[in-house]
Amino acid sequence: MSSELIILECLVGPLKTKDSGLIAAYETALGARDLSLLPVTDQILRDAASLRATHNLKTPDAIHAATALSVNVEISDSLLYYLKVLYMEGIF
Repeated sequence: MSSELIILECLVGPLKTKDSGLIAAYETALGARDLSLLPVTDQILRDAASLRATHNLKTPDAIHAATALSVNVEISDSLLYYLKVLYMEGIF
């Protein structure tokens, strides 16, 4: 399960580099039957804003976290902290 936002996040890099093989690989993976992509709804955006405000997440991470929470996936504070550290280190 993931937010539909993952489509944008996965494709930007290979589109910039015009890597058609990687684009095709991502399209195949994103179209897999066992991957459920949930739409970004108004409520998810409101919940994401709250997560950004309370955990200092970047917008995409807040949207993914809010999407997961919308279907009762448990997200720990340690995961939220880890995401912040990755951004601070420039990994994302």
